Amino acid sequence: MARYSGSNTKERPYKMYVSRVEPAGRMTPLVQLMTVVEGELVVGAPERNSAQKAQTDSYIEDALAAVPDKDVYLFVHGYNNSFDSAILRMSSTWHYLGRKGVPVVYTWPAGHGGIFGYFADRESGEYTVSNLKYAIRAISRARNLERLHLIAHSRGTDVLSGALRELNLEIRAAGKDPRAELKLQTVVLAAPDIDPGVFAQRFIGERLAHVAQQVVIYVSNEDKALGMAVKVFRSKDRLGSLDAQSVRPGARDLLTQLRGLQFVEARISGFGSTHAYVFSNPSAFSDLIKVLRDYAAPGKETGRPMERENGVWIVKKNYPVDTGRE
Repeated sequence: MARYSGSNTKERPYKMYVSRVEPAGRMTPLVQLMTVVEGELVVGAPERNSAQKAQTDSYIEDALAAVPDKDVYLFVHGYNNSFDSAILRMSSTWHYLGRKGVPVVYTWPAGHGGIFGYFADRESGEYTVSNLKYAIRAISRARNLERLHLIAHSRGTDVLSGALRELNLEIRAAGKDPRAELKLQTVVLAAPDIDPGVFAQRFIGERLAHVAQQVVIYVSNEDKALGMAVKVFRSKDRLGSLDAQSVRPGARDLLTQLRGLQFVEARISGFGSTHAYVFSNPSAFSDLIKVLRDYAAPGKETGRPMERENGVWIVKKNYPVDTGRE
């Protein structure tokens, strides 16, 4: 990929594939760790659990020790995605980040297609929330981690926000700051397949908007794939299909005042305007790279020259393309 992206000629098609997978370990399912003591559920075999934690911590810390930037980029894929497709999407993104930090992919059973597969994937998403929480906790524990970035796409945004919601409640209940505890720099929700009301409840009502330094939501009314979710849930809209024109005055004022929460409308069409536009469209992808690589806030002075309408930042077709290469 490095040779191809640096070449001036792109005459031959370039196909990526996963050539080899080497298991580094296996975590015991949470249910299997539990036991009953005097009628109460408790974590059984604490020595086994401690050994697993030590193994996980060592693996993450060793990976971070091998790179100059102590960032971890965790990607959560969406509906009807395979293990391989998630790996390829994150590896491509990491490449254009300048191979900065450590890329991690969290995969869950979401390889079903069609409307019935959508229901199956939704159930799988609910099941996997606890495991994603464990993964985020495990990465955050790494002593040499400086910044954690969470990127979710489509249905994966609901999975991630569910995990963050529970972590937020648990950490606040312990009297701690979730942002500091989890070392969260960025949360990206790309083409979010979430009901706008659910988003408002979680990110505004339960203050998930403050869980990271930046929470960036990419939306586009050109995203036709979200139409199936509208039909399935009989909801008027999905968060990912909103645009600046649909923002009400109260929401506009909130978006304008809240630091760190950014709605970015990808006002694009044609090439790369599919449900995966954030990763395939040059303009939208360029902005994502600036957010993740440079931690850049919107503005010309930071290299993200966007206009703002009704509290929403606009990425247009002529947005500066920055692939992250030196």
